[in-house]
Amino acid sequence: MHPIELFGWFLSAVLTVSFIVSVIFLSRKSKSFSESNDESSKDNNQKLKDKDKRFY
Repeated sequence: MHPIELFGWFLSAVLTVSFIVSVIFLSRKSKSFSESNDESSKDNNQKLKDKDKRFY
């Protein structure tokens, strides 16, 4: 094999591995983001209820 072909195969392998790692990272990140988003929406709802109680 020529050096350019070895470089191409190496680059292809590195990009493939980095793509797979990024997909796994994003799928885990989205789960944790949705969990934290649920918690923050609950906190916001509680704050709104508390705010409404002050007016009554």
